[in-house]
Amino acid sequence: MNKLFKILIYFVITLIVVLGIGYLVVRNMPKASTKNVKAELSITAEDLYSQFSVNEGKANKDFIGKVITVEGDLIDSFTDEQGNPAIILGNQDSDLVFVTLYSSESEKLSSLPMDQKIKIKGTCTGMLSEVTINKAIVTE
Repeated sequence: MNKLFKILIYFVITLIVVLGIGYLVVRNMPKASTKNVKAELSITAEDLYSQFSVNEGKANKDFIGKVITVEGDLIDSFTDEQGNPAIILGNQDSDLVFVTLYSSESEKLSSLPMDQKIKIKGTCTGMLSEVTINKAIVTE
């Protein structure tokens, strides 16, 4: 019984150490960035919004989680609740794509005039009232 108890204690200690190391490795992994990732496809804001409007299920499969380049007119720019720069791409009739940019993009964004066509690259996360793109950078 004494030998079995020691083996059980060693096993528990080893398990705790392995889980602790695993937790630290995962916690300190670099976060995925779209800055150095090539976009899987390029699309206009109007086409992207249209595909989600026509068939959201298919568009979810085609776009969610993918790094894409989106081109559209810069309708509005502001800071979101977390302090990150955000923009709206759209047309004269409606807002189409909501984009949250990296905080490092603030300076580049401040030099862009409204109603100008721009390109952004980011990760599509789906559609609420607009199509949402996160972790984005301005490419042009």
